[in-house]
Amino acid sequence: MKNAIFIALISMFVAGCVGFNDSPEARLVHNASLMKVRIQDELNQQDEYLGYDVRVNFKLNDKAEVTEFSVLKTSGLRSFDNAVEKAVKNSSPFEILLSLSPQEFEQFKDINLTVDLE
Repeated sequence: MKNAIFIALISMFVAGCVGFNDSPEARLVHNASLMKVRIQDELNQQDEYLGYDVRVNFKLNDKAEVTEFSVLKTSGLRSFDNAVEKAVKNSSPFEILLSLSPQEFEQFKDINLTVDLE
């Protein structure tokens, strides 16, 4: 939970920076941070998951819904990997992405993301 709050604060900071520097890179980082926070919020905050991380890939359709999911690098704890998969799917659709331009949204259709609960 602390990690999700920390990332949310960083996201707000980045959002403030985006207002001053509305670059595509800044928007990309901001939206990726929001997606990660949303996924982390879906996870059961169990102490057994602290310190683990899993690298995942998921694909989105034009409605920002998850259509495919795979683990790129396991955490070594199958229950955490499964919880992350469930959290990614439960976080879908990622409505925040629908306000992006088609070119920006295209960058989010195939996502590699590391999820942790440190």
